[in-house]
Amino acid sequence: MKKVAKDIFKAIYEEKWLAIEYKNQSGQITNYWIGVRGINANKQSISVDGLNVSTLESGELTIYYHSIQNSNIIDGSYHQTNPNLIADLEEHPSKYAFIFQNTVNLKLLDYYAQCNRLDTTPYRKDYALIEALDLDVI
Repeated sequence: MKKVAKDIFKAIYEEKWLAIEYKNQSGQITNYWIGVRGINANKQSISVDGLNVSTLESGELTIYYHSIQNSNIIDGSYHQTNPNLIADLEEHPSKYAFIFQNTVNLKLLDYYAQCNRLDTTPYRKDYALIEALDLDVI
């Protein structure tokens, strides 16, 4: 699965915004922050809430999957995902095969990666010395 597809999948399921570089019809690259609203499998397009980063214009947009050049998930963001979209993704995965090929493996690998991050022993490594304090006197 391509990085763009993986990021779109994670943005949908983790309810986050996505930063993308989009190549428009005139061939120019435009930077957007998008929140996925729905996917049209017939047209291979995605309806999104979008924010043009350079002009700060926002609104509902229709973008084409194959025109997305690069993407990154925006950590700490929130965009409410349509529950009907999630249900449709789970019930009809073959319908969205043009974007997502192996979604089950991606969910499992993300679960294992999160378990690995959380499976650490907490410890404190920060310390500071206090000036003019003599350990021999204490």
